[in-house]
Amino acid sequence: MLRSNQLKSEFLANMSHELKTPMNGILNLVQLLQSTQLESNQKEMLDTIHQSTENLLTVVTDVLEYSKLETNNIKLLSSPFSLEKLIQSMTSELEHEISFKNLSLSKRIQPDLPAQLIGDVLRIKQLLHNLLNNAVKFTKNGSVSIAVTGQSLKNNNFELKIEVEDTGIGMTEDAQTWLFEPFIQGDGSTTREYGGTGLGLAISSKLAKAMNGDIKVHSKLGKGTKFDVILPLKKVADDKMTATSSSTPQKKATISELQPHTILIVEDNLINQKVAGLLLEKLGYKYDIAENGQVALDKLEQKHYTFIFMDIQMPVMNGHDATKEIILRYKNQRPSIVAMTANTFDEDKEKCFSIGMDDFIAKPISEQEIIRVLSKFPIK
Repeated sequence: MLRSNQLKSEFLANMSHELKTPMNGILNLVQLLQSTQLESNQKEMLDTIHQSTENLLTVVTDVLEYSKLETNNIKLLSSPFSLEKLIQSMTSELEHEISFKNLSLSKRIQPDLPAQLIGDVLRIKQLLHNLLNNAVKFTKNGSVSIAVTGQSLKNNNFELKIEVEDTGIGMTEDAQTWLFEPFIQGDGSTTREYGGTGLGLAISSKLAKAMNGDIKVHSKLGKGTKFDVILPLKKVADDKMTATSSSTPQKKATISELQPHTILIVEDNLINQKVAGLLLEKLGYKYDIAENGQVALDKLEQKHYTFIFMDIQMPVMNGHDATKEIILRYKNQRPSIVAMTANTFDEDKEKCFSIGMDDFIAKPISEQEIIRVLSKFPIK
């Protein structure tokens, strides 16, 4: 059984890479085209291609993520995080869609919650992302709200409660009985009108259970829906955050802060080479390309690079092995190495950091992410 799960995990990792790589190439090229001068009908067609590809990428991600959870092959990480910043980040991501649909968004945070809690913040964010996205998707008029409360327990334990409520289409009592089953939505017309895989809530339910928590639903057809999430976490300290405190969004890096790096792109896919190169050229950089890790090592012997964008899955020598060898050979004088990959499961990121990579960019790559990492690391 363990061997079977391992093989399934390896298969899913390969499928994630093979399916996402061409879609990421499409998305990046569309984004680059959207930044050029276009006629109105061309812009409209590109916007449609962009949205359709985003939707397809979401479907692929949901199917792969659920398959991974189904094998119980999920590794939870525990680290301190700011609950307030998490909620701020989640609601900020919804602002565009909320504004587009002319909905109202409210949040209420209990004033005496701990400033920091310990848990798997990425999985909590994934869980809430599914609930909030559903709330917005199924609400045509009215509002979406999120309320955060909690209570301290013995031995520094903390029970967190998050309520996500909307004034959307709601559902019948019968629909609520199998709501968290995979591949199921309210009915066929729901799928046709709103799209999606019917996996978001199933994923959220499995994530909550993996964290020893729970999700409950309360809904009335035509009257809206409320989800209650209970998660057992740990407290970091007794300091409190006040109701008037506000999280300051992290300052975006700007082009003026870019470092004059010499750059090597290590990437075997021709489309991804082109995309990364176009983004760098747009920012005024020259670059070289290595089609695998071994070629990268050969190029480093011939030229001093201060920055490497490193793909992971490549023939001859993969990104992990190449990174280990670069660190071994060049030690403190090595270039900064940033993973640039379609492998975006948590364990993929964890492995990249554990072998010494300096940062991680998920494909499809964005100009802002390129600016962020190129301004973050000084010249070595």
